[in-house]
Amino acid sequence: MECQQIIDEHALAFSVPVDIPSIVLLSLAGACIGRKRGVTIKQGYSEYPNLFIVVVARSGTGKSPVTRAIQTPILKYEADWYRKYQEELKEYEESLEVRKSTPKKERAHLGAPPEPPVYKQILIDDSTTEALTNALSQNPRGIMWNRDELSGLIYDLDKYTGKDGGTKARIMSAYDCGPWKVNRLSGNNYIPHACLSIFGTIQDGALTSIFSSKDAATGFLPRFNFIRVEQDAPPLWSDAIVSENSKSVLTRIISTLLNYEFKNGEPLFVGVQKEAKDLFVDWYNRQAMEPWKDCESATYEAVLAKLKGQCLRFCLILHCIEAVCSGRSEQDPIGYGTMAKAVKLGDYLKDHQKSVWQLCFSNGEVKQLKPFEKRIAEAIVNLEHEIKSGILPTRVITEYLNRGAAEQYHVRPEAVGKGCKGLGLTAGHLPDKSGRGPRITPEFVEKIKRTLGNRPNRPTCPNTGNNTTNNRPGTVPEPSEPSGIVKDEVIL
Repeated sequence: MECQQIIDEHALAFSVPVDIPSIVLLSLAGACIGRKRGVTIKQGYSEYPNLFIVVVARSGTGKSPVTRAIQTPILKYEADWYRKYQEELKEYEESLEVRKSTPKKERAHLGAPPEPPVYKQILIDDSTTEALTNALSQNPRGIMWNRDELSGLIYDLDKYTGKDGGTKARIMSAYDCGPWKVNRLSGNNYIPHACLSIFGTIQDGALTSIFSSKDAATGFLPRFNFIRVEQDAPPLWSDAIVSENSKSVLTRIISTLLNYEFKNGEPLFVGVQKEAKDLFVDWYNRQAMEPWKDCESATYEAVLAKLKGQCLRFCLILHCIEAVCSGRSEQDPIGYGTMAKAVKLGDYLKDHQKSVWQLCFSNGEVKQLKPFEKRIAEAIVNLEHEIKSGILPTRVITEYLNRGAAEQYHVRPEAVGKGCKGLGLTAGHLPDKSGRGPRITPEFVEKIKRTLGNRPNRPTCPNTGNNTTNNRPGTVPEPSEPSGIVKDEVIL
């Protein structure tokens, strides 16, 4: 599929995991569709494609440059829209001046006063609640609040309106394209269907400072899809670039989605084929049963509840992108193959949600490790059987890390020792003095397993009869072999 090439090329060109360009494209496509299309799975149950996406990654991961690259087509549109708005605003102001300078008894011949121009846009960045309200009122399709550092967005929500949480409530409503009401001394505003998408990035250390248990209880936090991104290998230099063909396809996708129109002012809804609905219902029921079968899952019950609707949002976005690439109408019913991909994507993102919620509410017990600490932690887990008398020799860890790697990438025992110290481990000798290494208790091994978590496997395209996507095998290097990127076939 052409989207796979777009994702692969951006990942290679910017030396980032494929998760980042994949989720940026998914989020941007959803915002471009906005409220002009929805998916209906049964009478009275519909979803729109707007998403609240947060990339959780440490500074220097390369998330910002690749995000800007994928957003380039919409940025060009926005520049054109702004120029047009400025021209129309100038004409509007000149017209008002003409009316103002015309004697009152002659103004009747000028006709009705002109309407002020509308500022068309998709992306907004630094914005007050009042400006956000104005943008939503002028753009019935919806807008995306695009913030490189999400912590600033959350902190600013009620900066000018008090700490009553009113803006968060409106944002939760806008997630479902519900009403947006603002009552101020300066004026009132009512938007019957406000459609808001959010895309932002955050470092793991900031999670606990901006999200609280109250956010989880009120439903604010579960509306966000968190993508916890970690480099699979050192981001070495790459001469790879994004081809003109991929840029052209990306522009075509964005342009087509932006050209969707309302019908008589109302969104058009896409139906779902029976086989696709049966697949979704089976998956839906499995999510509903999780908290009833597993105590740990009860902690994430709110995540599972929102994930059901989010899966349909993923499905609609994938369906519209596939329609553009294949030349079909997006108003055709959604098929089994697309639903199968959406379900796999839902399972993948569920694992990310659980991982991030652990970071949010672990009281510091779970943290995101530095790259070398993570390699050592993984080695300790894999070498658990080598622990003797509570000691895992540094030599054994070093040999594990260097196994299969070229000599220039070998690590030294001294570096391993410092890395173990960074994990909070102290050193000791084996009883027979035959080796020295970190002291490791069973409790530490369990803690490090929780920290590492079950790394979500990137979803590959399911092998379905009506799925036209090629299933090309990916290449995964050995854990200790530095390379530019781990390639996987992803859903888009």
